[in-house]
Amino acid sequence: RQPWMWAGIFLHGLCYTLFFITGQIFLDRCVSVEMRGQMQGLLGLATNGVGALLGTVGLQCLHSWAVVLHQRWDWYWGGLAGFTLLVMLWFWHQFHAEEKSEKAEVD
Repeated sequence: RQPWMWAGIFLHGLCYTLFFITGQIFLDRCVSVEMRGQMQGLLGLATNGVGALLGTVGLQCLHSWAVVLHQRWDWYWGGLAGFTLLVMLWFWHQFHAEEKSEKAEVD
C-alpha cells in the first residue's frame, strides 16, 4: 500500500545497524583490549541514553521552530539533512586523519 513507508523502515534499519557497527569498528581501532568493555558500555550509554535524550530534545526544538512556528517542513528536513552531512564529513575526516597518522608512524 505505502511503499515509501516500507522504504523508510528499511532505510532506518540499515542506518541504525551501520551506525552501531561503525562505532564498534572505531572502538576496536582506537581502544586497547583492556579498555574495550568499558568503552562499549560508554558507547551504549552515549548513544542509547544521553544521545537519545539530546536527539529527542533537539528534534523537538527544530520541529517547534520550523514546522509549528513557520509551517516549513522543508526547513525541518533540510536541517536534518544538513546536520547529517556535517556528521558524515566529520566522521570521514576523523577516519582519514587517523589513517594519515598511522602511515606517518610506519614511515
